[in-house]
Amino acid sequence: MARRNGELRHESAGVFVRETSGKYLFFELRNFPYGLTIPTGHVDKGESPQEATIRELEEEVGIKASAVQEIISDNISGDSCSSGADTHTWHAFLYRLDVPQEITVSKEGRTLQWLTIDEARKKHLPPAIDYLITNYSNKLL
Repeated sequence: MARRNGELRHESAGVFVRETSGKYLFFELRNFPYGLTIPTGHVDKGESPQEATIRELEEEVGIKASAVQEIISDNISGDSCSSGADTHTWHAFLYRLDVPQEITVSKEGRTLQWLTIDEARKKHLPPAIDYLITNYSNKLL
């Protein structure tokens, strides 16, 4: 967490998990910011965005990955969080789930769903996930 130009900033990382059918893994959050999301979290001190993504992927849905493909890094102003940030630097990654795995949503979430990007756009998404899909869906395909 850092302060820049008077704003409190966090660095966050998330991963879009795509299965071979072209659908993406989403699940409902039980807490703020509510809505359907992807595995995400803050980048801890001393951790790279890729390391944070791999950690969150395992913590939130039980997928063990050794690598993920970075698709974007972007500052999202107005993306507040329960830790008090005004802005997040978001790192979004893609993980291709080529081999079926058992997926279990952690206590942070519920109701696992596999959706196309177009289906996801019609759902209630947290602002950052909506922003990433709206601005970078072409990089997910």
